[in-house]
Amino acid sequence: MAAASAAATTDFIAACRQSLGQFADELQDALVYLDEGAGEAFHFMGGLPFFLQFGVRSVCSLENARPYDSANTWNAASDGPLQKMIIITSRLLSDSHRYILRCLRMHCNVQLLTIFSSVSEDAHATFPGTPLGTDAYAEYKNLLLQDFDTVSGTDPAHDQIVHDPKGEENIALAEVIQSQPEVNPQEHKESPLWAPESNEDRDSRAASEKKKSPTIQVYYIPLILCPLTPKIFVLPSGAAIAEAPLLDSPDYSLGPGLPGIDIGVPIDGEEHIPPGAILLAFFLQHLGSQLDLKFEVFTLGRLARAVGKFMIELPNLPEGGGHTKRPAGLVIIDRSLDLITPSCHGDSLVDQMFFCLPRRTRKDAPIHPVPVGAAANFISTPVVHAPVDVRVPSEQFIFLEEKGQVSISLEDPLCPLSPKVEQDRRESRQEMPEDSKCSKSFSNLQAANFSGNMNNLLGGSLSCAWEFNAFDRLDLLFGKGAKDGAMLIRKWLQDAVRQEKLDLPRKTRLGAVTVSELQSLVKALSAVPKAAIRNMTLIQIARAAIMTLHASCSLRWEAFRSVESILMLSARDCIENLALQIRDLINHSIQHTSSKSHQQHATLAPSQKASLLSLRDSLTVAIVAYALAGKCDLRLTSADSPFTWDEEYSLKEAVLNVILGSPQGISLGFLKGLEDALEERWKKAELESSLKADSSPVKHNERSDDWTDDQWEGWDEAEEEGSEAEEFGDMQLKLEVRDRLEEVFKILHRVAAARNRLALSEKLQSPDDLSSSLGLHKGLIYKLMSLIARKADVSGLEHHSSTVGRIFKSGLGRFGLGQVKPKVGDQKVLLLFVIGGFNAVEVREAREALASAPGGIELLFGGTTLLTPDHMYDLMLGSCRSS
Repeated sequence: MAAASAAATTDFIAACRQSLGQFADELQDALVYLDEGAGEAFHFMGGLPFFLQFGVRSVCSLENARPYDSANTWNAASDGPLQKMIIITSRLLSDSHRYILRCLRMHCNVQLLTIFSSVSEDAHATFPGTPLGTDAYAEYKNLLLQDFDTVSGTDPAHDQIVHDPKGEENIALAEVIQSQPEVNPQEHKESPLWAPESNEDRDSRAASEKKKSPTIQVYYIPLILCPLTPKIFVLPSGAAIAEAPLLDSPDYSLGPGLPGIDIGVPIDGEEHIPPGAILLAFFLQHLGSQLDLKFEVFTLGRLARAVGKFMIELPNLPEGGGHTKRPAGLVIIDRSLDLITPSCHGDSLVDQMFFCLPRRTRKDAPIHPVPVGAAANFISTPVVHAPVDVRVPSEQFIFLEEKGQVSISLEDPLCPLSPKVEQDRRESRQEMPEDSKCSKSFSNLQAANFSGNMNNLLGGSLSCAWEFNAFDRLDLLFGKGAKDGAMLIRKWLQDAVRQEKLDLPRKTRLGAVTVSELQSLVKALSAVPKAAIRNMTLIQIARAAIMTLHASCSLRWEAFRSVESILMLSARDCIENLALQIRDLINHSIQHTSSKSHQQHATLAPSQKASLLSLRDSLTVAIVAYALAGKCDLRLTSADSPFTWDEEYSLKEAVLNVILGSPQGISLGFLKGLEDALEERWKKAELESSLKADSSPVKHNERSDDWTDDQWEGWDEAEEEGSEAEEFGDMQLKLEVRDRLEEVFKILHRVAAARNRLALSEKLQSPDDLSSSLGLHKGLIYKLMSLIARKADVSGLEHHSSTVGRIFKSGLGRFGLGQVKPKVGDQKVLLLFVIGGFNAVEVREAREALASAPGGIELLFGGTTLLTPDHMYDLMLGSCRSS
């Protein structure tokens, strides 16, 4: 029974690999192009080693396609001319068309082009503003062939992606070429390069061009997602489903990347559902089909209810051959119901890593079709999410080719390897088992000179695709707090050092893990190349923990936690204190400087740690303060403030003074377009203050006799004219900043009102969700999972019956054959999906809450993205624009 239970567990990574494995024949000897979202997804599925086992020629970036991509062959068996090409796109076909057409023209001799789209045909037909219908794939195939034949006479070397002056849309140069005037034959009849074609020549050329047209086939590829662990996934940041907005009304929005607040009116009608919700409903339906799960859909939140209703009304997908689907519960939750948890700096080492470490940068701006017609009511602003694969900049992995094989160096590329280390590295490669997946994958590589673009596309830092236990390690870290996570990493390092039969650097001390202790263990493993290669992922995770626990990162995180704990304790007594504390924090932010030494920071008292936080940090804390104040006053609407007019006016003035008085507005986001004017004002203020400090006061009786009274009067008039112009420009700048601040505080008002209509049981409704002594916050997901574990009724959690269930309820139920309404707690498999994203604290809390469930519940966790407090700021306040 135990073996059968283990075999029935769900594994996102295995399911994603199996999804691509069904197209193994198409991948053989093919040049593969991945777009931004697909490249990010396949990094977490297995990266290059996973692709190479299918015998592909090479893997390249679709947005950065080059003619010489076909010459970069990684498979020894693929030394002939290129005949097959595969393009995997996570965007709509209409959005990817310019890249696909350009790529096809670069490799015009390809005989077979296979396009895999992560957006199904039905999703293409339902999505607002797209030109494709119900038979989307066949229609796109014909359109692509027509466009290819139209531009086949142009020079593909000049077909490149350019940007229009406004930066609003990328256009293909092929479209520009088509708009150019045609050559007049009469003007060039004297030219020897031109001559009229005979019928025979024209027929021959037409036959030749027809022969060059490739065979195109378009398929749907499911499960283009980022499986962070076997039980946790997020959506690729560059995919259409993640970039599509989630708004149905601008009056109740928190930003295009978050569900709007609940106004008590359901979203009725397909024409009012946001584009992101449409794609999400199709995605979740196909996800259940691929995982062999039969979902019972439960929703909590206004947008979640719309997604659940839309999802169960979709036509059923064809059943797989011989597969028995397991019953499972799907719980969809709006992020807007709990904005405190992701905005706080909780107790999680994983959250600290994603907060402190840099992410892979996006190479292209999000593209999204502007809805037309009935869909024009939607907010069409695309959503910008940060990629989830973080970087460890302290280490670089260099792929070195040597005798047809590839090894990986852990040393700095600027420092040459010593002969002894080089010899050990060769021996470690020779001793590697032949049947290992790592060696099998690497043996296919012929040219290992990876460009920066490809490394940026498929690289990462927290997991290496060829060490398969790395995902289990990261999954364990998701379930631990910061202290326990660091101790677990130390234990892994110590075990690895013992297994490699190396000497432990020093005796372990009980208590908190220090950075120097982790560094010594990593150094011991990295000193022996054979041990370093075998423990590569563990070394990467350890280096990520070292950077996270370093004083430069940890002290700022601790400062946030200290301030947030005080706010949570204050919210229990008097919400008026919240406005005063936020105002003091904003005033302290003008003293923020990153030049203080870590020793100085470490000696600061808790009341002085506010100086570590910038204005952007203070506004991030303000999100928490407004959410806490809103939970205490359930009468708020989206236009109300939980504070008095005087209190909020003082907050606005404090923010305005900091913006105008210090160069902290560049990173605020909502001041886009005003940065140059603010920077010029700051430089002028600094120059004036330095001149005043350097110059000594001049007495009136010491005035030079060379100046007459008339000359002084003229000087004064010129100064008055210049000062009037400066005052006008300064006043205009202040008004612009005030307008932007009004939009920011409108969002904060909606933050305060976001949870007012959350109709849950008494424990979930209560504003007193803080710990009795420490002021610790327990999130909505923890409370919801606690009720589910006890199989208690959750008021406000709506169940969406399938078509068969509605028939039993309305028809056959009259004859005593009614269907019993299922409960979430009765499900043995539970997939929790958060629209808008989640953080690692919520994963840990959900697991803790379900640990007491009788019989056990297999918890799967998914969401739009992995959130950090900085990301929450960008999604809400950073995206504000003056109306």
